[in-house]
Amino acid sequence: MGAGAGRGPAPSPQGEFDGLTGTCNRLWPIFAILFVLKQLAERVGLLRVLGTERWAKLVLLLILARVAAQGPASRRSVGRPTTPSPRRWG
Repeated sequence: MGAGAGRGPAPSPQGEFDGLTGTCNRLWPIFAILFVLKQLAERVGLLRVLGTERWAKLVLLLILARVAAQGPASRRSVGRPTTPSPRRWG
């Protein structure tokens, strides 16, 4: 018998998120947004600037979550404050 005899087929590689079912389906849209934003951050060099340390990954997550939470913005809304000012003129 050879060295590999008696063993079954090699297990297929599986990612961390493979096999998630049920209530996790609600998480896929935000996962997709963060994935795309991470790819953009890599293209513009943000990942290279931050580095690979644990704190840098947490900072990146905070940045990406902030960008994702902003949602689509029109050009009109960019110049306006998000909350009305309590002070009134005139």
